[in-house]
Formats: sequence, structure tokens, C-alpha cells
Amino acid sequence: MAAACVDRPVEQGGGPIEGIARDDIFVLVMHVDRASYEASEPISAGAALTYVGPAPAIDARGSGSGPILFSIEQLDGPLDMGITATGDCATHPFVRDVAQTRQFVKSAAFDPEDPADAFWPAYLADPLLRLPPGDWRLTASIELAIGDCGDPWHRLEAAAEVMVQP
Repeated sequence: MAAACVDRPVEQGGGPIEGIARDDIFVLVMHVDRASYEASEPISAGAALTYVGPAPAIDARGSGSGPILFSIEQLDGPLDMGITATGDCATHPFVRDVAQTRQFVKSAAFDPEDPADAFWPAYLADPLLRLPPGDWRLTASIELAIGDCGDPWHRLEAAAEVMVQP
């Protein structure tokens, strides 16, 4: 496994929030347009992944769900949806210093019979990212191998926190 350095999220003049994680091969940036939203407002979030290694281009391997995966966690409440992704070994080509971007993609695995999971069907039915009031952490993650899926993994997480007002 590759070691990673994680920088704290930075708010830039009341505007965008960014969380940055890096290792010797990749830089992952999670961004959210602003730190505060109303409960009915869609949240604009996404991530950028840049290969910064020595070769001009590489093929990385990981989930076919994409090289960048997302999760959300309610910091002041019970809602927490980790990453859901396919377990295949897809190829993701990278060119040095060229960022690959992805808007926040919802995913969830839940038990429809569990009352604690009642939030997730409505969350997934809305094509936009809207969250109930609270403090939230949105995280972009990668788990990629350079070469084959059995090779050492590069694992990074970059997060940004937002507050959703009632």
C-alpha cells in the first residue's frame, strides 16, 4: 500500500471548499462550491484526480465504478454511506499532469426493511445531491493499482465538510 499525505480542507474566501490528498503518484482533490447550503438546495460537489508520477502515461486498475468514488457521512447524526462500487478490475488510463474530473455520484446499499435505512430510497431517487439539515462530510476516494489488480494499491481520501441549514 502506498503512503498518503492528507491536507486539511481549505475554505477560500467564503467560496469553494477543497480537501486534498496526495502520494507519490496521485493528487486527489475533493471540492464543494461553498460551505453552507439550505436543505432544499442542490449541493455542487465533485473531485479531480491527477497522475503526477514519473512516466508520461500509465494504466491504473480498480473498480469499474470509476477511478474516483464517493461517500457521505452526517457528522452530527446517524447517516453514513460508505463507498459502494463494483469489485471488478477495470483499466483507467492516466496521462501525467492531466486531471480527470467527476461530479459527485450517489451510491448506496441499504436494507429496505430496516427503518434506520428509510432515508436512502428518497436520497437515491433525487437526481441532485440534497441532504437534510446537519453537518456533512463528502469524501472522494481512490483505490488503484499500477499494473495489475494484485499489485500494491494507492489509496487516498480527500474530504470537504458542508453545513446544511433547515
